[in-house]
Amino acid sequence: MPYFNYDRKRWAIEDIATCYKCAEKAGIHNNLFVNFGVLLGIVRENDFIKNDDDVDMCVKTDGISKEQQDVYVRLLDENNMFMARKKISRRQDTGMALWFTLRRKPKRAKFCHWWGFEWQKFWWWSKGRRWINPGKFDEKVWGYSKDDQGIALGIPAEYMEKLMWIDFKGIRIQIPEKYGSVLDWEYPGWPIPRCGSSKHQMVCIIPKWSTPLRWRIKANMAL
Repeated sequence: MPYFNYDRKRWAIEDIATCYKCAEKAGIHNNLFVNFGVLLGIVRENDFIKNDDDVDMCVKTDGISKEQQDVYVRLLDENNMFMARKKISRRQDTGMALWFTLRRKPKRAKFCHWWGFEWQKFWWWSKGRRWINPGKFDEKVWGYSKDDQGIALGIPAEYMEKLMWIDFKGIRIQIPEKYGSVLDWEYPGWPIPRCGSSKHQMVCIIPKWSTPLRWRIKANMAL
């Protein structure tokens, strides 16, 4: 049975709507959009796709302060969107959240929030040190060190330049205006992903968050 059965679809819509309500109160709703497997499902079949087991919400952090981010997290907490134990990855230089996961109830879909930042004409998404492991990124392909503070997954910034509002199952959400280019990059050929993961086309190795001059961009030559 697909993960997104009837009840989980209904609950996911409710929770996406809650995220947007909290984002509006925090003044960041124009920067919040859906991405990855949910975007693929919306564009291709106006629904959630099978094999996906979470909802990926992305935030363009340009113009967003840490205070606004903290207000958004607090509002999500007040709306019972977090489980008892929060999992939040933060930048070690600014304290800004990079990624966190939340779930209103155990049977509901997991929600991942990715706080993207622009650098060197790419938008980058990261879990910080959480991604430094061979299970997610092959050390032989990417050449990172266990001393590095983070790895970030990149996509051309021009694809994320503009967002647009659409109607999805009775609620208003945002998706990238160049959604075709985004999906070509993340899921070449737009197949149903085996486990929902997007392609690792471009990666940034981050030895230290506070020293961008030492960051290294690498393309996946195996693709």
